[in-house]
Amino acid sequence: MKKFTFLAVVIMMVVAGCSKEKEKTTPEPENKTVETDKKETPTSVPSEKAMEVQNVWESGLAAVKNCVEKRIAQTKQKGLSGYIIIEAMIGTTENPQNVRIVDKKLAVDNIESCIIKYLGGLVFPTWGYKVKYQHPYNLNILY
Repeated sequence: MKKFTFLAVVIMMVVAGCSKEKEKTTPEPENKTVETDKKETPTSVPSEKAMEVQNVWESGLAAVKNCVEKRIAQTKQKGLSGYIIIEAMIGTTENPQNVRIVDKKLAVDNIESCIIKYLGGLVFPTWGYKVKYQHPYNLNILY
């Protein structure tokens, strides 16, 4: 009986010792601080300026058509149908910055510089932060 009691006490001490070691090796949960004070810059045109921005882009359609028509006259094409998508940074200056063609489906070569030159001169409203804006122009010019 003494051996049984002694053995029971030893087993309880081992089990109790193991559970304490387990608690010591378990890492403490970390407190992570999330910063909420940073103000995120909006990525879209303010709603009160959206229509004005749209109208300015649409006013550039005549310049785009002019560039395409000049190039068609030089290449003696019969006409074309397609689109271009322009991207620019607007919002902090009147003229768009970093104007570029991001996609196009027009069978006219060497019109990019003409289009970028004209659209770079458009005058937009400003609102104090930059927005990357894309605008499509659909063209259907037949001769």
